[in-house]
Amino acid sequence: MKIKVQDTNTEDYANYLMKRQNSLVTKLFQLPYQNHLRLLRLKRVLEIGCGAGRNLRTCSKESVGIDHNLLLVNACKKMGLTTFSTEEWESRVGNENSGSFDTLLISHVAEHIQYSDFVTLLKKYSQYLKSNGRVVVLCPQERGYASDATHIEFMNFERLESSFIDASLNEGFKYKVNQRYSFPFPRFMGKYFLFNEFVVIASKEPKL
Repeated sequence: MKIKVQDTNTEDYANYLMKRQNSLVTKLFQLPYQNHLRLLRLKRVLEIGCGAGRNLRTCSKESVGIDHNLLLVNACKKMGLTTFSTEEWESRVGNENSGSFDTLLISHVAEHIQYSDFVTLLKKYSQYLKSNGRVVVLCPQERGYASDATHIEFMNFERLESSFIDASLNEGFKYKVNQRYSFPFPRFMGKYFLFNEFVVIASKEPKL
């Protein structure tokens, strides 16, 4: 069913995510996706746009989530997850965590913002990654992209790889893309299967 809410920072969107996540069908359907994250061995994660905590619950207990929707942040806190609003993180938490995360996880976020804003996001949160830490980005393919009115930028492999290049410009580091693949089915299924994803994994490396 197509989501009609057009703003991810609203009560309606928060209620939609929490209701969907708590359904038994969703919990069963998500098993292969959460197992995929476990197999990536992400270690300590900073998840940008953690939503209702679906992925954060799979990550290590030392992991942290950030989201701009305060209702979702509070819902995650009630589940015992360590989460902060964007404002909380920027005003009093962020500096304490500089260079302390193994992975930045950005799952189904890039398609909700403009390309230039996603590049800015990659730059901004790079400071929290350890040297040679990883960035894992997941985005919907065609069928999934068309299902949500809050999606405004289609981010395929090429666009995602370009965003890493652009985020490295004039910085003291570079993002090196190490893996790109379609999950859980081959790329051609993205036009038909709602939950097929682009997966791009890059490492943060010093410029020589």
